[in-house]
Formats: sequence, structure tokens, C-alpha cells
Amino acid sequence: MVHARKGGRPRKYFSDEERLAAHRVSNRASWQRRAEQQNLSRRENYRKQRPTREPSNSILKESDRKDLARTSLLKAQQVEVEFTTFVGIDPRSFVEARLLDYLSQVSSDKENRDALDTIDGPAETIGQLRQKCYDIRDHLWQRVGSGKHYDRITDIMDEMRRVEGWLMDVSCEALISSQSLREMYSQRQLQYQK
Repeated sequence: MVHARKGGRPRKYFSDEERLAAHRVSNRASWQRRAEQQNLSRRENYRKQRPTREPSNSILKESDRKDLARTSLLKAQQVEVEFTTFVGIDPRSFVEARLLDYLSQVSSDKENRDALDTIDGPAETIGQLRQKCYDIRDHLWQRVGSGKHYDRITDIMDEMRRVEGWLMDVSCEALISSQSLREMYSQRQLQYQK
């Protein structure tokens, strides 16, 4: 005896909720596929259209380029000496000394915005030194391009940026409340203490 079959495929979803959930999954997968394709084509178009970032160094001879790179590094190292003279050997001790100066000037019951100069002043000085290094590095990039001297100047700038960031972190916490800054200091939760 042959059983008569119903026409069509067997049911995949037995409720509207199941059908809608499957539809959402399918739509989301399609959307992601299309987005990936669009992003890929946009990246390719961008790479084709963007100007080359190579410096215009065709004017300089190889020996002149090396001399310029060396002198730029020497200038940056002079700025680094200024930074080290200002901050000292241990930047963490420098930041901690500024913090303790601030806390000694501020009474716990009264906020003193003028005391913030003990933190903001050094941060501004370090920012100026970092800007000098940035100008030297930018000039080197425009004339010679990247290389070991460029990378060394970047390392110098990164150290300055790190100490400046620590000071700004302390300054921001001081703006919120000197009491919370005292607590964070005692619990060793400040960025430079980690």
C-alpha cells in the first residue's frame, strides 16, 4: 500500500515566533555580508585615491639626509636633557612630589584652585618640551622620512607624553575633589602609581 504524501516540503517553523526569529537571523547575516563587501570596496577606493605619504626627499643627497637626521636627533636629545633636568631621573617621584605639594597647600575643608598650579605648571612645561620634539620630528619627516632617528625621537616624545598624562590625571582628580584625590593616593589608585 502506498501512502499518499502531501505536496511540498515539510514544515520548518511551527510558530510565528520561530519564523520571525529565523527571518531576523537571516536578515542580520545578509546585512553583515553586504556591510563587509561595502567596507572592502571603500577601503580599496580609499587606497587608490589617497596621496602617497612619502616625503619629498628627492632634493637632498644621501649624505645630506643622514646629516639632517643626525642633527635632528641631536636637537631632540637636547630637549630630552631639558626634560630629564626638569623632571629628574625618576618621573614617578616627580609626579608624586607635585601631588604632595598640592595636597600640602590644600586644606581638607576648602578647595584651593590656585594650588593646582603646582601640578598644571609642570604639565604645561612638559607639553612645551614635547611640542619642540614634535616640531623636530615633523621637520625630519618632511625632509627625510621615517627611520631609526625618527623612531628615537618618537620614543622621547612618548616618555614626555606619559609623564604629562600622569600630571593631567592628578590634575583632573584634584579638580573633582582634593579629598577623593587623597583617598586615591593613599589607596595607590592613581595612574602613575600603577
